[in-house]
Amino acid sequence: MPPSILRAYTEALPRILAAESLRTIRDTLIGTGNMKRLTAQQQIRKLERQANRGIQRRKPRAAATLEQAQAIYANMGIGVRVVDTDADAAQD
Repeated sequence: MPPSILRAYTEALPRILAAESLRTIRDTLIGTGNMKRLTAQQQIRKLERQANRGIQRRKPRAAATLEQAQAIYANMGIGVRVVDTDADAAQD
């Protein structure tokens, strides 16, 4: 498994599990009403913090330059041919 996919999985899993737990708690509270209100609110706040962890901190990555993309593909054994689309349009 590529390291980037493994890293994304390990970062996303706690948020996914927390979101699922929030749904279960909400459904249980609505369905039965057996949990004390304060306890339910504390548990929900805790899970919301865990579900939202890291969302605000992420910064979008800049797009790779042509040279960076060529180097990445070359490392994977994929050849890249650059075509000037303006020159192709002029010939038609």
